Amino acid sequence: MIKDQSTDKLKREKPEKIRVKKRTLGRKIIRGMIALAVVLIAGTSASVGRHFDKQVRKNYESLLYSATGTIASYVEGYLLPYYLEMGEEDAYYWEIQEFLTSLRGQSYIESLYIVVPREDGIVYIWESCDRPEEEQSLGGIEEYTSETRRITADLMAGENLPHEMRTVRSKDIYTGYTPIMDEDGIVYGIAGADISTRVLLKDFLLELVDVSMHIILVLMSFMVIYYLVMRRDVVNPIGKLYLATDKLVNSLGSGKETFQVDIRTGDEIEELAHAFEKMDDELRDYIAKISSVTAERERIGTELNVAAQIQAGMLPTEFPAFPERTEFDLYASMTPAKEVGGDFYDFFLIDDDRLALVMADVSGKGVPASLVMSVAKALIKNQVLMGVDPAEALSNVNDQLCSDDEEEMFVTVWLGILTISTGRIICANAGHEYPAIGRDGAFTLIKTKHGPPIGIYEEITYQTEELTLDHGDLLFLYTDGLPEATNAYREMFGEEGMVKALSDAYGASPRELLERVRETANHFVGEAEPFDDMTMLAFLYK
Repeated sequence: MIKDQSTDKLKREKPEKIRVKKRTLGRKIIRGMIALAVVLIAGTSASVGRHFDKQVRKNYESLLYSATGTIASYVEGYLLPYYLEMGEEDAYYWEIQEFLTSLRGQSYIESLYIVVPREDGIVYIWESCDRPEEEQSLGGIEEYTSETRRITADLMAGENLPHEMRTVRSKDIYTGYTPIMDEDGIVYGIAGADISTRVLLKDFLLELVDVSMHIILVLMSFMVIYYLVMRRDVVNPIGKLYLATDKLVNSLGSGKETFQVDIRTGDEIEELAHAFEKMDDELRDYIAKISSVTAERERIGTELNVAAQIQAGMLPTEFPAFPERTEFDLYASMTPAKEVGGDFYDFFLIDDDRLALVMADVSGKGVPASLVMSVAKALIKNQVLMGVDPAEALSNVNDQLCSDDEEEMFVTVWLGILTISTGRIICANAGHEYPAIGRDGAFTLIKTKHGPPIGIYEEITYQTEELTLDHGDLLFLYTDGLPEATNAYREMFGEEGMVKALSDAYGASPRELLERVRETANHFVGEAEPFDDMTMLAFLYK
């Protein structure tokens, strides 16, 4: 965090250097440069190491080829079967032994040998080793490995190797082979040479350290110069920008301070300072506007909350609704998608033996839909209480809404009148969802005839349908927000999902039935935002 400085200090031509407490831009630049240096050193050292390793290997292979080739041309190959069979060491044998020892002493070669492959292993004829106690004597046998068996077989074939050398790299040595053959190409044995890799590793490490030290010195010099330039041209100007911006942020509420900073770098940082000055003016204008908008939104939000409370008060929400009536039980609920929804339900006794049930959905959402809902609900109830049947009631309400609906909204309605003593329902449907009846352990949709929604065209005649409930049946009414509930994959809950959820909850009370169906639908929707109201009513005919 940069220490606070006064406004007067910001106006000086030569402001004090930026002093920091913890993490500053300068330290971050240093850490970045160190990280870059480490990467460069590692990469360069690895590249040099690979090049040096290849060069040394090439030199060693050349040495191996020269040594084994010299042996192959010096030794009389046709004598190898003789020594292999007789096992006697004569004057010529010791001449070759001294030749191998002399040749080995002129280089870094660890071991020179001449062998003849046989079925049971590799048989040594001569070997000169820098560790005499490990030398193989005439007739000594070394068991094959899978690699040595393959190589010796290729060499003894001799067809493609008259001028080649095979090199095998193991953990500790480089080994080279050359076949010993006569002018006719007959192969009698193999000349081999081993070189220890310890010398290679030592030379490699020394070279790597030397190269790395030179790179470090060059990079350190560059880093010091680069950091001083960056501190002058970047760190200090950005520090001044930070101090001025901090004062600006702290003064936005009071409006006492404005953005002031003197940066003359002649580059993008100076342009950034000018941009901050412009941003200061625009930000202050924006804060004034957003304050006004926020106040307006709070006012609208308050109005919506009041409208929601009014809407909730218009729907029957006390349950049990008719505690003195034992012939039936019902429960209803509405969950709006916005603060104020367009769905509504209603139920009321017309007389002691007749009960009206209403389920409706107003197009649109928000306050306009709520206003249309209140008007439609009152008109429907008024028509039913006047004694008209459901079809005539919907026709009359339709005409009234068409003449007064300035919002051009429409309403889908299911209206039914139940005779409590018989279970007979006369009903009419103005473009609403089909009701469902639970009977014999399952729910099914009752697909009656539809008329158009009310509020679209005048002088529409609706048809009256008739349903009969048996004792124990349950009538389920709902709006399209339930079957059209959609999850994040744009899959709808659907009528099938709704009917299954109802059937799974068969036998539950109306309240429990609605809660379980809502829980199933919400689980299907998941985190997706609901886009429509969800309204349900369950009526149990006991």
